[in-house]
Amino acid sequence: MDTFSKMTKEQQEKMIKGMYGDPNDQIPYFAALGRLIVNYSSAEREVRLLAHQLSGLKEAIARKIFSGMRSEDIEGCIRQMMKVNNLDEALCHRVNECLTHFKEIGKCRNKLAHRKVSYLDKLLHVTNEFTAKSKESIEIEQFTLTDLENMMRDLTIIGLRIDSVRRPKRFVELSGKLQKNFQAILKVEWLHKPVSRENKKKTASKVA
Repeated sequence: MDTFSKMTKEQQEKMIKGMYGDPNDQIPYFAALGRLIVNYSSAEREVRLLAHQLSGLKEAIARKIFSGMRSEDIEGCIRQMMKVNNLDEALCHRVNECLTHFKEIGKCRNKLAHRKVSYLDKLLHVTNEFTAKSKESIEIEQFTLTDLENMMRDLTIIGLRIDSVRRPKRFVELSGKLQKNFQAILKVEWLHKPVSRENKKKTASKVA
């Protein structure tokens, strides 16, 4: 410690970078993580608004019913209400695809938001090492910057697709390039690919 305190500021920074890397390298990763959290909230808002609309209840009553429900429970309600309301089959398929993918991204979002996250070698490392009930249940996952950006992009698509079911007139009235872009959004494939449970276990066992 005495040796470190006697170093110049430039020498200290050089030593820190040599041990931990350049702190500036991690900025894009945590910036993307912040945007991912925001995009998730925006998509969740669309999911909840769709639930309110399908319920047919007055806004005040719908808020009291759905406000305390978890996203997974609301997704189940939406699927049931679409059947009860005899929603068009194509629209049901669109919503179901969105809900399924939203749930998958939600798993990653929850881990990134509630577990220990650290940056190293162009990766965000996420682990439940300090909350796992046993060593065997420790999970370690790694996210690239592209992983985060893919989830952000998919969440934006999810929000738009669900909004198009909730407010179809708004999208039908689009013209020209805007309509062309919207039709492309309906057809585009998801970029985020879920990580298999088997791969996670292998990663955790190697570190353990």
